Amino acid sequence: AETYGEIARASLQGFADGIERRTLDELISFCIARGF
Repeated sequence: AETYGEIARASLQGFADGIERRTLDELISFCIARGF
């Protein structure tokens, strides 16, 4: 069984991965819009 700490860590990791992916997508879209 997973401990609360392991579950929380996995949730935070997933949350951070989501932010990084979204930010990267926005950066790429911005660069494309600027013609880079």
